[in-house]
Amino acid sequence: MIPQALLAAMLARADRPPAPSAELPPQVYFGAELGRPFLPVLPPRADDGAPAPAGWLAAPASLVLAAKDGTVLHELGVGRWSAEDGALRREMRGAASKDGRSAWHWQKVAEGEKTASVLVYLGAHGQILRRLDGADAPAGLPPAALSGDGAILLAALRTDGAWTATAYSFGGKELASVTKAHRVTALSVSEDGRRALVAWSGLDLPEMVTLLDLRRGERLDLPAERLPAGPWTLAPDGTLLAAGRPVPRTP
Repeated sequence: MIPQALLAAMLARADRPPAPSAELPPQVYFGAELGRPFLPVLPPRADDGAPAPAGWLAAPASLVLAAKDGTVLHELGVGRWSAEDGALRREMRGAASKDGRSAWHWQKVAEGEKTASVLVYLGAHGQILRRLDGADAPAGLPPAALSGDGAILLAALRTDGAWTATAYSFGGKELASVTKAHRVTALSVSEDGRRALVAWSGLDLPEMVTLLDLRRGERLDLPAERLPAGPWTLAPDGTLLAAGRPVPRTP
């Protein structure tokens, strides 16, 4: 668990948005290929005297990797910024797992009609477990969801006008996917990481609620019209919820 003192310190920093660097540092995990680079993600500290990480923390204006004594090891910006002329727009989001073991950070840059986006799945020492170019945020949703222990990431990607939602293990392995979706309206992972949920619809398909059993490799597609009205999500134990209430199983 992350100390309360650290949480208070991060909240106190919320009013100070991170400033983009004019020059990239020597080592950057991603973003260097863009004409207007993202804020950098630095590699973990290599010196032997560096404090051991305590975990990731999502503060209002940043995503922070901190040591047990409160030392900030990494800080990634969260928010929206734009150039004075409005030509360049940058959006960044992030979230940490409940236990602070892992996190995800997403960045999207738009310049004119051109856009570029990338999401990284981050481990406890700041290492990148998986990089997802083209990851995007469906309307009204974040681009990803984490299990409570951070061992499962469910992320949305948009390619050629179609959505794909894929679950990844902590080792970066693809576990299951929902593909060729026209719209994605819900993304959820159970706290224990056993199940994932994707609510979606296709061009010629009605809305579906797909349940993915990530341990058994099984999939269940439920027509939304046969379920109680949403929003749909998963309880900590993987039970399907509609508007916060368990959905009874049908024979």
